[in-house]
Amino acid sequence: MRAFGRKTFKVWSGIDVNFSGEEGIDMGGPRREFMQLALKKIHNLPIFAGPDSEKMLVLDYSAMNKNQYHLVGKMMAYFIVHRGPFPDFFSPCVFDMLSKGIDSVHPSVAHIVDYEQREQVQKVADASNKTEYDSAVLGGIDVINLAGCMNLTIGYSEEKKDSLVCALTKFLVVDRVRSPFEQFQEGLQTLGVVDEIKSNSDQWRDVFVHVACPLTANVFSNLYTVHWSDVDSRKDAERRTWAFFKDFLIDLEDGCRDEEGVHVGLEDLLVFASGSDKIPALGFSPAPVAQFLHTEDLTQNERHMAGLPHANTCVMQIRLPVLEDYITFKSRMMAAITMVTTFTTH
Repeated sequence: MRAFGRKTFKVWSGIDVNFSGEEGIDMGGPRREFMQLALKKIHNLPIFAGPDSEKMLVLDYSAMNKNQYHLVGKMMAYFIVHRGPFPDFFSPCVFDMLSKGIDSVHPSVAHIVDYEQREQVQKVADASNKTEYDSAVLGGIDVINLAGCMNLTIGYSEEKKDSLVCALTKFLVVDRVRSPFEQFQEGLQTLGVVDEIKSNSDQWRDVFVHVACPLTANVFSNLYTVHWSDVDSRKDAERRTWAFFKDFLIDLEDGCRDEEGVHVGLEDLLVFASGSDKIPALGFSPAPVAQFLHTEDLTQNERHMAGLPHANTCVMQIRLPVLEDYITFKSRMMAAITMVTTFTTH
């Protein structure tokens, strides 16, 4: 985050990523992995609250003073434009603030992220007579005072109750985060992202709002262009291997477990092959390629890894081992994926 906050950082330029202890030229894989890890870190910052896939902005004075909302917005804009992972974990309410304007949204009680405050406002909304209403108002007197809504508590009618609920909800969801939102929006406007959101909100919604679209075996296999050998005898073995791979994808979609009983899915294979657990909406660049590992082609250094798949996340290349039977192929694929999963989670 320090790099993004520097005045000399050029948002229109790409970044080269080198992880400590690793050598090589960044041709895309390390950069995607870095952006994925950074976005996960951002997702857990205290400037957001709520369910994992429906985050709301919340007020954090320390973050405000450090200009953190602006920095996070700037980083998200950078990730989006440079084909990184999309921040698709926001509540539709936050996206509506971006696309329609903060004063155009109509939040519901469910958008109040603080549990106690949400319960207090809900009790006011559920009141069906004056006695219940007075009790609910008394229980929520602190938040009502904070919102400056005491004048709306005088007398009881359905209309007055609805006005109070609407005012409290707007205060807690919108008014309290107005300054953080403006700072966040200013950062997100980097590279013109907010202007694009306002102009094409339907196309941008999926970038910020999670849509349940599972990664399937068919989607995964269609990511790849297969590079076949010119020699017919090899091509037959490669076709068999590609059929093994597609069967393996189906097994992962159905659910597999490694030797220790840990679940391994298509997302884990995607991390192994690309460094990312999601397919960017703009697709991977460069486009993924599948090749094949024939034992006789292995270098001396590669022979100790014979039978295991190789993945180069920099150039989006996966090399599948050419083996005689599916059981062996599956066990070698599982072993490679498990090694990467274990490394990235420790």
